[in-house]
Amino acid sequence: MLRRSEQLACGALVALLGCALVIQPSPIAPHLDWSVEKVPSADLPRLGVGLVADVRAETERKGSRPPLRVRWRGLVREGENRTGDAAFANGVAVGVRADLVGTLARSGDFSIVQPVRFRGGDWPGQVEIDYALVASVEVFEGVQEQRSELSPFWIGWVRSRYAAPVGHVRVHYQLHHPDGLVWEERIETRQTSPGSSITAAVLDAMAMNSERLAGRLHRAIGAGADVRVIPTRVLDGCRMGPRGVAQALEDVVASFEREASLRFALAAEPWLPPDDTTLEDALRDLVRDFEPPPGGIVLALLPLEDRHPAWLPDLRYGIADPLGSHALVGCADVGSIRAVTAIHEIGHLLGAIHVRDRSSVMHAVADFEGRFFDPLNRSILRASRTRHFGEPLSPQTIGRLEAIYRAAARFPERVEAKDLKAALAALRDVSGRRPVGAKAESR
Repeated sequence: MLRRSEQLACGALVALLGCALVIQPSPIAPHLDWSVEKVPSADLPRLGVGLVADVRAETERKGSRPPLRVRWRGLVREGENRTGDAAFANGVAVGVRADLVGTLARSGDFSIVQPVRFRGGDWPGQVEIDYALVASVEVFEGVQEQRSELSPFWIGWVRSRYAAPVGHVRVHYQLHHPDGLVWEERIETRQTSPGSSITAAVLDAMAMNSERLAGRLHRAIGAGADVRVIPTRVLDGCRMGPRGVAQALEDVVASFEREASLRFALAAEPWLPPDDTTLEDALRDLVRDFEPPPGGIVLALLPLEDRHPAWLPDLRYGIADPLGSHALVGCADVGSIRAVTAIHEIGHLLGAIHVRDRSSVMHAVADFEGRFFDPLNRSILRASRTRHFGEPLSPQTIGRLEAIYRAAARFPERVEAKDLKAALAALRDVSGRRPVGAKAESR
């Protein structure tokens, strides 16, 4: 017979197991929170973001959790946890619309982005816009596997294990013009977010979906006609072949074309790096010996399967010479490159610096797969996009970059002083074809 204190303890443990993975409501807010920089041209089209419809089935709006079962040795809760609308502090359609407005305003492809009352059909003549976007949310959920057990045969009685949560979002978009429908596509994103909550995984998937939309609209409206081509020598140490390299770097090329009107023309060639080299050693002793193409850069791909143990997830996956011509990106798996890492390292070649915004590709830790630069680094890219790699920076470019770096010191909550100091040091050290004495930036 259990004493009362033991009964209370058992009841508490059962309640703990029954309430495992309590999902706290999270607001669905725009993921890009830096203010939009000045629009480069008033000639850009004006976009209205119409009403967003929520067309999910009623059953998909309700959360679910695995049942609590009685087994011979105790209690078990095993299966999928799924978010429902109660997991979010505001409406899904309203939240998705707000993120669309914020993301597309930051894309730089429109002179103005504003909400409008438009569902399709009659053109909203009460506002002056050139395009109107409408959307329908078809999937908006998070899924996380759980196995929790309670048994008197264990020390501590309770064991719980949760898999990394996966956010899943699918949205159907339509872009309208006064003359009718001009573009239509369904975009779907599944985002695994290790170490995050189940609701954070959904919000990351929503953010990725909006950023992918920005890239599709960039092409749909014919933006970025004034594109500068950067010859790029790719050292294929991951044995992908020219087609595999092109596929692996497709998002990288698209990101710089949208962000800075730069197109990296890839020319892949086989490369056999030593098995025991690290990223730092490979850049210093191997990659820098390769001559960049005239006016271009060298991007080396180094296999990391045997160099990065799975139990050390925070090791570096890329490194680059700030304001130089050489960058190195690791392949964590065969034929797999993290696009966000490649964008980050190439950004350093153009003078981009680390910021504290996890939604920016220049965040020091790659815990979000987004493709957007923050406003500070976008201004840096646009100030250095005309540079001729392999030659000293022009006095005009140096002046523009120095002014941007010094102005950024007014925002210590966004940029650390040590990063600005390193950027100014690299700018002073730029001489010849690569920085002299500058420390390589890594991620």
